[in-house]
Amino acid sequence: MTSSPKPLPDQWTINLHPVANLTILTLLDGAGSQREIGFRPLTPSGTTDRTVGALSEIADPELRASAQKLIDTFYERTARAQANADAFGAAVPDQRHLFDRLSSVVPGCL
Repeated sequence: MTSSPKPLPDQWTINLHPVANLTILTLLDGAGSQREIGFRPLTPSGTTDRTVGALSEIADPELRASAQKLIDTFYERTARAQANADAFGAAVPDQRHLFDRLSSVVPGCL
């Protein structure tokens, strides 16, 4: 079973920055903060330094696939972080005891 490609989140962009023989792809959120960085070797000729708001704006299929991989990696990393947070919350449902212990070991810790 294959999953459908993940979309570029609303208001997010991908910056394409060719350097020598590779392209640096940077996933930027709506505020312009970097969320994920990837690389594509063998930059296609004519690749310019630009920011795109949709994958369809990337003409080269291999570069577009690299941009899709960047988006997918972001979603996978975010899902792992959420799963870890959920697992910790399930394993330690009452975190007050943990915080009390930390406060006793680290004076002044709030």
